[in-house]
Amino acid sequence: MADALQAEAARTFTAGVVIAPRSIHALRNLSLSVDYWHIKVTNAIALLSRQLIVNNCYVNSDPTFCALITRNPVQFGAASPGSLKYVNDIENNIASLTRSGIDTVLQYRTGLGTFFGSPLNMNARIAYTHLLKGYTVPNAGADPDQVAGEIGTPKDKFNATIGFDNRQWGLNLTGTYIGKSYEDDQFMNALGLDQHAVSIHPFFYLDGQIRFTPVRKFEFYVGVNNITNVQPPLILSGSPFNTTGSNTAEGAYDVFGRRYYAGVRLRY
Repeated sequence: MADALQAEAARTFTAGVVIAPRSIHALRNLSLSVDYWHIKVTNAIALLSRQLIVNNCYVNSDPTFCALITRNPVQFGAASPGSLKYVNDIENNIASLTRSGIDTVLQYRTGLGTFFGSPLNMNARIAYTHLLKGYTVPNAGADPDQVAGEIGTPKDKFNATIGFDNRQWGLNLTGTYIGKSYEDDQFMNALGLDQHAVSIHPFFYLDGQIRFTPVRKFEFYVGVNNITNVQPPLILSGSPFNTTGSNTAEGAYDVFGRRYYAGVRLRY
């Protein structure tokens, strides 16, 4: 399957509006943009879920999917002959992938007077995405596999940044919100449960950095990621979102916890 990957093709539509009230003095440094987007990708390259592979082999007797399944040839511990040993999950051209949503960005910049002999500025930005629709069709004629609201594709996500800077120093704080998410619907259906029986509560991460420029060519900085040391959620064993060895969705949540860094930049 992976040997015959073909190029993806996409059809996109976007429409938006930008509001920047320059004529109103109190709002002259404010801008708001709202965009609607819709994307449909055919021949999309994606990983198939292991549950989907098992379903297509055992329910539909599809030899293409059965070739990805290996069984135990003999008794192995508690596993009987013929039981599943492992299921390969490989990249494949699925029939289609559809996503649509709304992006909203609010930005504001203003001066705060003089600080340590140079003008002090404040910058603030909030970017919010609401996913309206999200699903994949794994092969022609198959039912859509809904992904909107699942782990890794929450319906709501935002990123907010506020910064203060002048010629000598700067401070930035960045917050990231990941909305409530649910387990894979097909995985839960295979267990005989409703998708909403298992959910992951919203997460919020806070990062910060301080910069200092004692002389023109050198900038020193120190920062902290995940300041509040938020720990990742535990994902059900066997879930397509469970990364082996970490028991969580590494692509969706921070697995390292609070961490520090420092450095210096030389400008020519």
